[in-house]
Amino acid sequence: MTSSLPGEYAPNAEAIARRTFRDVYNARTLVHAPANIVDLCERTGGLRGNQHCFTLGPIGGVIVFGLWWPWNDQETVSLRVGLLDLEANDEPYDTVRDIFGVSF
Repeated sequence: MTSSLPGEYAPNAEAIARRTFRDVYNARTLVHAPANIVDLCERTGGLRGNQHCFTLGPIGGVIVFGLWWPWNDQETVSLRVGLLDLEANDEPYDTVRDIFGVSF
């Protein structure tokens, strides 16, 4: 699930993400991340500049991640949230989509 927001909201949104997720990695600290987090970041293009990968868990065997992508226009930021190593139709994705009102 991805949400984009205007850059003016980015500082508050990033502060909330930092409080919500237990760990945060950037391009320099990713070498200290677990292998599955490194793999996730590599599969999504790597972490550059001020991009971050937030993680929480495992909770019930599931790791929640958030990929923080400031855009090149310096006016927009995207946060992609997902559940690591699960397919889109696996549980608990259905529950997460219901919570956020997401359909596909």
